[in-house]
Amino acid sequence: MDRPFTGSHGHAGRGGGCGPERPRDERRVDVPGSLDERASPGGVRLTDTQFATLETALESGYYRVPREQTIEELATELDVSHQALSERLRRGHRTLVETVLEL
Repeated sequence: MDRPFTGSHGHAGRGGGCGPERPRDERRVDVPGSLDERASPGGVRLTDTQFATLETALESGYYRVPREQTIEELATELDVSHQALSERLRRGHRTLVETVLEL
């Protein structure tokens, strides 16, 4: 289904399921600290590696606009290849998005 939406910067567009902006509290996703809690029913099912990678990326400024750290710098910090980091981030992002959208 292709529905109109307005993004967080006021830009209108069309998308499959992006509705109106919700208050910040309604957009929050609780991501508990232990793998057992993250794998519980209704929880986010991230591996320890995915959780650590996403947490480090967030804390390092990788997700800020503009970025404060490049993917190459983050890969060096995590002692993995650029490709391995890219795959970890994509898998973690997919898990988070599927959880939030309840897919």
